[in-house]
Amino acid sequence: MELVKEPAQERRGLDYVVATFSAATPRIQQSQFDHLLELSDEIAPTWSFSDRGSSRHYERVFQNDLGVRIELTEPGMLGQVSAGGMCFSLPGTCWWIQSDKQAALNVLRLAHIEGFKHFTRIDWQNTELHPHWDAYRVRESVMNGEVWVKGASTFRDYMDRDADGKATNGLTIYWGSTRSEKLGRSYDKAANAGWVTPAIRDEVQTRGRWAQAHGRELVADLEKAHGSAEMVEVIHQHTASALTQHLQYWTLNGTSPKKDNNWKRKAEPSDWYAERIGKPSKAIRKAAKASVDLETTVDYGVQQYGRYFVRWIDEISRKHDLDPDFAMGALLCRFKSRLKDEDMDWYLQGLSTRDKKRALAQLEELKNDIARSQERGWWIESE
Repeated sequence: MELVKEPAQERRGLDYVVATFSAATPRIQQSQFDHLLELSDEIAPTWSFSDRGSSRHYERVFQNDLGVRIELTEPGMLGQVSAGGMCFSLPGTCWWIQSDKQAALNVLRLAHIEGFKHFTRIDWQNTELHPHWDAYRVRESVMNGEVWVKGASTFRDYMDRDADGKATNGLTIYWGSTRSEKLGRSYDKAANAGWVTPAIRDEVQTRGRWAQAHGRELVADLEKAHGSAEMVEVIHQHTASALTQHLQYWTLNGTSPKKDNNWKRKAEPSDWYAERIGKPSKAIRKAAKASVDLETTVDYGVQQYGRYFVRWIDEISRKHDLDPDFAMGALLCRFKSRLKDEDMDWYLQGLSTRDKKRALAQLEELKNDIARSQERGWWIESE
Protein backbone atom coordinates (compact mmCIF):
# COMPACT_ATOMS: atom_id res chain seq x y z
CA MET A 1 0.00 0.00 0.00
CA GLU A 2 1.70 3.20 -1.17
CA LEU A 3 0.38 5.27 1.73
CA VAL A 4 2.37 3.20 4.23
CA LYS A 5 5.51 2.48 2.21
CA GLU A 6 8.60 2.93 4.38
CA PRO A 7 11.09 5.47 3.02
CA ALA A 8 14.76 4.62 2.66
CA GLN A 9 16.17 5.33 6.10
CA GLU A 10 18.63 4.10 8.67
CA ARG A 11 16.75 2.94 11.72
CA ARG A 12 17.33 1.01 14.93
CA GLY A 13 14.62 -0.18 17.28
CA LEU A 14 11.50 -2.31 17.56
CA ASP A 15 9.93 -3.87 14.50
CA TYR A 16 7.06 -6.03 15.79
CA VAL A 17 5.55 -6.25 19.28
CA VAL A 18 2.87 -8.50 20.73
CA ALA A 19 1.58 -7.92 24.27
CA THR A 20 -0.89 -10.05 26.25
CA PHE A 21 -3.35 -9.06 28.97
CA SER A 22 -5.70 -10.84 31.35
CA ALA A 23 -8.97 -9.68 32.86
CA ALA A 24 -11.10 -11.25 35.56
CA THR A 25 -14.18 -9.14 34.78
CA PRO A 26 -15.83 -7.66 31.70
CA ARG A 27 -15.22 -4.18 33.12
CA ILE A 28 -11.46 -4.66 33.25
CA GLN A 29 -11.40 -6.16 29.76
CA GLN A 30 -13.45 -3.28 28.37
CA SER A 31 -11.00 -0.84 29.95
CA GLN A 32 -8.08 -2.69 28.34
CA PHE A 33 -9.84 -2.65 24.97
CA ASP A 34 -10.49 1.10 25.22
CA HIS A 35 -6.86 1.83 26.11
CA LEU A 36 -5.60 -0.20 23.15
CA LEU A 37 -8.01 1.49 20.76
CA GLU A 38 -6.88 4.90 22.02
CA LEU A 39 -3.21 3.98 21.61
CA SER A 40 -3.84 2.65 18.10
CA ASP A 41 -5.70 5.80 17.13
CA GLU A 42 -2.81 7.98 18.31
CA ILE A 43 -0.33 5.97 16.22
CA ALA A 44 -2.50 5.84 13.09
CA PRO A 45 -5.60 8.03 13.51
CA THR A 46 -7.18 7.38 10.10
CA TRP A 47 -7.23 3.56 10.29
CA SER A 48 -10.42 2.08 11.77
CA PHE A 49 -10.90 -1.48 13.03
CA SER A 50 -13.22 -4.11 11.60
CA ASP A 51 -14.44 -7.39 13.04
CA ARG A 52 -12.40 -10.28 11.58
CA GLY A 53 -14.24 -13.15 13.29
CA SER A 54 -12.17 -15.44 15.50
CA SER A 55 -8.66 -16.88 15.58
CA ARG A 56 -7.02 -20.08 16.74
CA HIS A 57 -6.72 -18.95 20.36
CA TYR A 58 -9.31 -16.18 20.74
CA GLU A 59 -13.04 -15.86 20.19
CA ARG A 60 -13.06 -12.35 18.70
CA VAL A 61 -10.57 -10.58 16.44
CA PHE A 62 -10.45 -6.91 15.42
CA GLN A 63 -7.93 -5.60 12.89
CA ASN A 64 -7.29 -2.53 10.80
CA ASP A 65 -5.71 -2.37 7.35
CA LEU A 66 -2.43 -1.21 8.85
CA GLY A 67 -2.13 -4.63 10.54
CA VAL A 68 -2.83 -3.61 14.15
CA ARG A 69 -4.67 -6.53 15.72
CA ILE A 70 -6.68 -7.00 18.93
CA GLU A 71 -7.76 -10.52 19.87
CA LEU A 72 -9.81 -11.41 22.94
CA THR A 73 -11.97 -13.96 24.68
CA GLU A 74 -14.50 -12.66 27.17
CA PRO A 75 -14.08 -13.64 30.85
CA GLY A 76 -17.40 -15.47 30.96
CA MET A 77 -16.47 -17.97 28.22
CA LEU A 78 -16.28 -21.07 30.41
CA GLY A 79 -14.13 -23.90 29.13
CA GLN A 80 -11.96 -21.59 27.02
CA VAL A 81 -8.25 -21.62 27.92
CA SER A 82 -7.97 -17.97 26.90
CA ALA A 83 -11.06 -16.79 28.82
CA GLY A 84 -10.43 -13.24 29.98
CA GLY A 85 -7.36 -12.99 27.77
CA MET A 86 -6.43 -10.33 25.23
CA CYS A 87 -3.61 -10.12 22.68
CA PHE A 88 -2.44 -6.88 21.06
CA SER A 89 -0.15 -6.90 18.00
CA LEU A 90 1.69 -3.91 16.57
CA PRO A 91 3.41 -4.76 13.25
CA GLY A 92 6.55 -3.20 11.81
CA THR A 93 4.73 -0.41 9.98
CA CYS A 94 3.48 0.99 13.28
CA TRP A 95 7.01 1.37 14.57
CA TRP A 96 8.54 3.30 11.71
CA ILE A 97 5.62 5.73 11.39
CA GLN A 98 6.16 6.71 15.04
CA SER A 99 8.95 8.93 16.25
CA ASP A 100 11.56 7.25 18.46
CA LYS A 101 10.21 9.22 21.40
CA GLN A 102 6.62 8.09 20.77
CA ALA A 103 7.69 4.47 20.34
CA ALA A 104 9.54 4.45 23.67
CA LEU A 105 6.59 6.03 25.50
CA ASN A 106 4.12 3.56 23.97
CA VAL A 107 6.13 0.53 25.07
CA LEU A 108 5.94 1.78 28.64
CA ARG A 109 2.31 2.69 28.19
CA LEU A 110 1.45 -0.87 27.14
CA ALA A 111 3.16 -2.31 30.20
CA HIS A 112 1.21 -0.01 32.53
CA ILE A 113 -2.27 -1.03 31.34
CA GLU A 114 -4.12 -2.89 34.09
CA GLY A 115 -3.93 -6.64 33.54
CA PHE A 116 -0.74 -6.55 31.44
CA LYS A 117 0.99 -9.96 31.58
CA HIS A 118 4.04 -9.86 29.33
CA PHE A 119 5.30 -9.49 25.79
CA THR A 120 5.03 -12.70 23.77
CA ARG A 121 6.92 -11.44 20.72
CA ILE A 122 9.44 -8.64 20.18
CA ASP A 123 11.33 -8.11 16.93
CA TRP A 124 14.49 -5.98 17.03
CA GLN A 125 16.08 -4.50 13.90
CA ASN A 126 18.92 -2.35 12.67
CA THR A 127 18.85 -0.95 9.12
CA GLU A 128 21.98 0.41 7.46
CA LEU A 129 22.17 2.29 4.15
CA HIS A 130 25.08 1.79 1.75
CA PRO A 131 26.41 -1.18 3.79
CA HIS A 132 30.04 -2.24 3.49
CA TRP A 133 28.89 -5.83 4.12
CA ASP A 134 25.60 -6.44 2.33
CA ALA A 135 23.53 -9.66 2.45
CA TYR A 136 25.27 -11.11 -0.60
CA ARG A 137 28.74 -10.60 0.82
CA VAL A 138 27.62 -12.15 4.12
CA ARG A 139 26.26 -15.22 2.33
CA GLU A 140 29.45 -15.59 0.29
CA SER A 141 31.56 -15.47 3.45
CA VAL A 142 29.34 -18.04 5.17
CA MET A 143 29.48 -20.38 2.19
CA ASN A 144 33.29 -19.99 2.10
CA GLY A 145 33.52 -20.96 5.77
CA GLU A 146 34.76 -17.54 6.86
CA VAL A 147 31.95 -16.34 9.19
CA TRP A 148 29.22 -17.87 11.35
CA VAL A 149 26.66 -16.67 13.88
CA LYS A 150 27.42 -17.45 17.50
CA GLY A 151 24.95 -19.93 19.00
CA ALA A 152 23.31 -20.82 15.67
CA SER A 153 23.10 -24.43 14.55
CA THR A 154 21.20 -23.92 11.30
CA PHE A 155 21.62 -21.56 8.35
CA ARG A 156 19.68 -21.13 5.13
CA ASP A 157 19.44 -18.53 2.41
CA TYR A 158 16.28 -17.78 0.49
CA MET A 159 15.03 -15.59 -2.38
CA ASP A 160 11.44 -15.26 -3.60
CA ARG A 161 11.30 -15.84 -7.34
CA ASP A 162 8.67 -15.38 -10.03
CA ALA A 163 7.56 -17.97 -12.60
CA ASP A 164 10.64 -17.23 -14.71
CA GLY A 165 12.98 -17.81 -11.79
CA LYS A 166 13.84 -14.13 -11.38
CA ALA A 167 14.35 -12.88 -7.81
CA THR A 168 11.53 -10.60 -6.69
CA ASN A 169 12.58 -9.26 -3.30
CA GLY A 170 16.26 -9.91 -2.69
CA LEU A 171 18.25 -12.28 -0.50
CA THR A 172 17.40 -13.26 3.09
CA ILE A 173 19.77 -15.21 5.33
CA TYR A 174 18.08 -17.08 8.19
CA TRP A 175 19.80 -18.21 11.39
CA GLY A 176 17.97 -20.68 13.60
CA SER A 177 14.72 -22.58 13.33
CA THR A 178 11.36 -20.92 12.68
CA ARG A 179 10.02 -23.03 15.59
CA SER A 180 12.59 -21.59 17.98
CA GLU A 181 11.96 -18.79 20.47
CA LYS A 182 14.62 -16.77 18.66
CA LEU A 183 15.23 -16.38 14.93
CA GLY A 184 17.83 -14.15 13.29
CA ARG A 185 17.92 -12.87 9.73
CA SER A 186 19.95 -10.49 7.59
CA TYR A 187 18.38 -9.41 4.33
CA ASP A 188 18.51 -7.05 1.38
CA LYS A 189 16.15 -4.37 2.70
CA ALA A 190 16.45 -2.26 -0.46
CA ALA A 191 15.12 -5.06 -2.68
CA ASN A 192 12.51 -5.99 -0.07
CA ALA A 193 11.16 -2.44 0.25
CA GLY A 194 11.73 -1.25 -3.29
CA TRP A 195 14.40 1.29 -2.36
CA VAL A 196 16.92 2.64 -4.84
CA THR A 197 19.44 3.17 -2.04
CA PRO A 198 21.32 -0.06 -1.09
CA ALA A 199 20.44 -1.22 2.41
CA ILE A 200 20.70 -4.21 4.73
CA ARG A 201 18.58 -5.06 7.73
CA ASP A 202 19.73 -7.25 10.62
CA GLU A 203 16.74 -8.49 12.56
CA VAL A 204 16.05 -10.78 15.50
CA GLN A 205 12.63 -12.20 16.30
CA THR A 206 12.22 -13.20 19.96
CA ARG A 207 9.18 -15.10 21.14
CA GLY A 208 7.96 -16.91 24.24
CA ARG A 209 10.31 -16.75 27.21
CA TRP A 210 12.98 -14.85 25.26
CA ALA A 211 10.47 -12.10 24.47
CA GLN A 212 9.33 -12.07 28.10
CA ALA A 213 12.92 -11.68 29.31
CA HIS A 214 13.81 -8.90 26.88
CA GLY A 215 10.50 -7.15 27.49
CA ARG A 216 10.89 -7.28 31.26
CA GLU A 217 14.39 -5.77 31.13
CA LEU A 218 13.32 -3.15 28.58
CA VAL A 219 10.37 -1.94 30.67
CA ALA A 220 12.49 -1.84 33.84
CA ASP A 221 15.10 0.36 32.15
CA LEU A 222 12.48 2.61 30.56
CA GLU A 223 10.92 3.19 33.99
CA LYS A 224 14.32 4.26 35.37
CA ALA A 225 15.07 6.62 32.46
CA HIS A 226 15.02 10.39 33.04
CA GLY A 227 13.22 12.05 30.16
CA SER A 228 12.25 10.97 26.66
CA ALA A 229 15.76 11.31 25.19
CA GLU A 230 17.10 8.78 27.67
CA MET A 231 14.14 6.47 26.96
CA VAL A 232 14.99 6.53 23.24
CA GLU A 233 18.57 5.63 24.09
CA VAL A 234 17.28 2.70 26.18
CA ILE A 235 15.40 1.35 23.13
CA HIS A 236 18.54 1.65 21.00
CA GLN A 237 20.71 -0.03 23.62
CA HIS A 238 18.34 -2.96 24.06
CA THR A 239 18.11 -3.38 20.29
CA ALA A 240 21.90 -3.56 20.03
CA SER A 241 21.96 -5.98 22.97
CA ALA A 242 19.41 -8.33 21.36
CA LEU A 243 21.18 -8.25 17.99
CA THR A 244 24.62 -8.96 19.45
CA GLN A 245 23.25 -11.72 21.69
CA HIS A 246 21.21 -13.58 19.07
CA LEU A 247 22.72 -12.55 15.71
CA GLN A 248 26.40 -11.88 16.28
CA TYR A 249 28.64 -12.78 13.34
CA TRP A 250 32.04 -14.29 14.20
CA THR A 251 35.11 -14.57 11.97
CA LEU A 252 36.11 -18.26 12.01
CA ASN A 253 39.88 -17.95 11.45
CA GLY A 254 40.31 -21.39 9.95
CA THR A 255 37.98 -23.34 12.24
CA SER A 256 34.52 -24.77 11.38
CA PRO A 257 31.35 -24.95 13.56
CA LYS A 258 30.27 -28.03 11.60
CA LYS A 259 33.41 -30.00 12.52
CA ASP A 260 34.71 -28.47 15.74
CA ASN A 261 32.52 -27.99 18.81
CA ASN A 262 35.13 -25.65 20.28
CA TRP A 263 35.34 -23.44 17.21
CA LYS A 264 35.05 -20.24 19.27
CA ARG A 265 38.55 -20.78 20.71
CA LYS A 266 39.99 -19.50 17.44
CA ALA A 267 37.05 -17.37 16.24
CA GLU A 268 36.51 -13.71 17.11
CA PRO A 269 33.53 -11.34 16.81
CA SER A 270 33.53 -9.85 13.32
CA ASP A 271 34.78 -6.25 13.24
CA TRP A 272 32.37 -5.23 10.47
CA TYR A 273 29.36 -6.42 12.49
CA ALA A 274 30.58 -4.76 15.69
CA GLU A 275 31.01 -1.54 13.72
CA ARG A 276 27.43 -1.81 12.45
CA ILE A 277 25.67 -2.88 15.66
CA GLY A 278 28.05 -2.18 18.51
CA LYS A 279 30.23 -4.23 20.80
CA PRO A 280 28.74 -7.22 22.65
CA SER A 281 26.91 -6.17 25.80
CA LYS A 282 25.70 -8.01 28.86
CA ALA A 283 23.57 -10.97 27.78
CA ILE A 284 20.00 -11.33 29.02
CA ARG A 285 18.97 -14.67 30.47
CA LYS A 286 15.88 -16.41 29.17
CA ALA A 287 12.91 -15.92 31.48
CA ALA A 288 12.18 -18.78 33.84
CA LYS A 289 8.88 -20.54 33.60
CA ALA A 290 6.29 -18.28 35.14
CA SER A 291 5.74 -18.84 38.84
CA VAL A 292 2.18 -18.93 40.11
CA ASP A 293 0.90 -15.85 41.90
CA LEU A 294 -1.54 -17.70 44.17
CA GLU A 295 -3.42 -14.67 45.47
CA THR A 296 -4.03 -13.21 42.00
CA THR A 297 -4.81 -16.58 40.41
CA VAL A 298 -7.32 -17.56 43.10
CA ASP A 299 -8.88 -14.09 43.04
CA TYR A 300 -9.36 -14.28 39.27
CA GLY A 301 -10.71 -17.83 39.58
CA VAL A 302 -13.24 -16.80 42.21
CA GLN A 303 -14.38 -13.80 40.17
CA GLN A 304 -14.79 -15.86 37.00
CA TYR A 305 -16.05 -19.21 38.32
CA GLY A 306 -17.01 -18.79 42.00
CA ARG A 307 -20.74 -18.49 41.37
CA TYR A 308 -20.71 -21.58 39.15
CA PHE A 309 -19.00 -23.64 41.86
CA VAL A 310 -21.61 -22.54 44.41
CA ARG A 311 -24.42 -23.41 42.03
CA TRP A 312 -22.85 -26.81 41.26
CA ILE A 313 -22.60 -27.67 44.97
CA ASP A 314 -26.21 -26.59 45.53
CA GLU A 315 -27.63 -28.56 42.57
CA ILE A 316 -25.61 -31.70 43.32
CA SER A 317 -26.65 -31.60 46.98
CA ARG A 318 -30.34 -31.26 46.08
CA LYS A 319 -30.30 -33.82 43.29
CA HIS A 320 -28.55 -36.57 45.26
CA ASP A 321 -29.68 -35.60 48.77
CA LEU A 322 -26.13 -34.92 49.90
CA ASP A 323 -24.76 -32.67 52.60
CA PRO A 324 -23.35 -29.50 50.92
CA ASP A 325 -20.09 -29.94 52.86
CA PHE A 326 -19.74 -33.43 51.34
CA ALA A 327 -20.31 -32.06 47.83
CA MET A 328 -17.75 -29.33 48.52
CA GLY A 329 -15.27 -32.00 49.64
CA ALA A 330 -15.89 -33.89 46.40
CA LEU A 331 -15.11 -30.72 44.47
CA LEU A 332 -11.84 -30.35 46.41
CA CYS A 333 -10.95 -33.94 45.45
CA ARG A 334 -11.44 -33.05 41.81
CA PHE A 335 -9.10 -30.10 42.29
CA LYS A 336 -6.47 -32.33 43.95
CA SER A 337 -6.63 -34.79 41.06
CA ARG A 338 -5.28 -32.00 38.83
CA LEU A 339 -1.96 -31.80 40.71
CA LYS A 340 1.13 -32.29 38.53
CA ASP A 341 4.68 -33.43 39.15
CA GLU A 342 5.89 -29.85 39.62
CA ASP A 343 3.43 -29.45 42.53
CA MET A 344 4.95 -32.26 44.58
CA ASP A 345 7.61 -30.09 46.24
CA TRP A 346 5.06 -28.11 48.20
CA TYR A 347 2.48 -30.93 48.44
CA LEU A 348 4.94 -33.26 50.20
CA GLN A 349 6.82 -30.59 52.12
CA GLY A 350 7.61 -31.56 55.75
CA LEU A 351 6.58 -35.21 55.39
CA SER A 352 8.77 -38.16 56.28
CA THR A 353 9.78 -40.62 53.57
CA ARG A 354 7.12 -43.05 54.74
CA ASP A 355 4.40 -40.40 54.82
CA LYS A 356 5.43 -39.16 51.37
CA LYS A 357 4.93 -42.63 49.92
CA ARG A 358 1.54 -42.90 51.61
CA ALA A 359 0.47 -39.44 50.37
CA LEU A 360 1.53 -40.24 46.80
CA ALA A 361 -0.32 -43.56 46.88
CA GLN A 362 -3.47 -41.85 48.17
CA LEU A 363 -3.17 -39.16 45.47
CA GLU A 364 -2.79 -41.80 42.75
CA GLU A 365 -5.84 -43.66 44.09
CA LEU A 366 -7.80 -40.40 44.15
CA LYS A 367 -6.88 -39.70 40.51
CA ASN A 368 -8.06 -43.17 39.53
CA ASP A 369 -11.34 -42.69 41.42
CA ILE A 370 -11.93 -39.35 39.74
CA ALA A 371 -11.21 -40.86 36.32
CA ARG A 372 -13.70 -43.68 36.94
CA SER A 373 -16.28 -41.19 38.19
CA GLN A 374 -15.93 -39.13 35.02
CA GLU A 375 -16.66 -42.24 32.97
CA ARG A 376 -19.61 -43.53 35.02
CA GLY A 377 -21.03 -40.37 36.52
CA TRP A 378 -20.02 -38.52 39.66
CA TRP A 379 -22.61 -40.01 41.98
CA ILE A 380 -23.82 -43.62 42.23
CA GLU A 381 -27.60 -43.65 42.36
CA SER A 382 -28.94 -45.26 45.51
CA GLU A 383 -31.07 -48.34 44.96
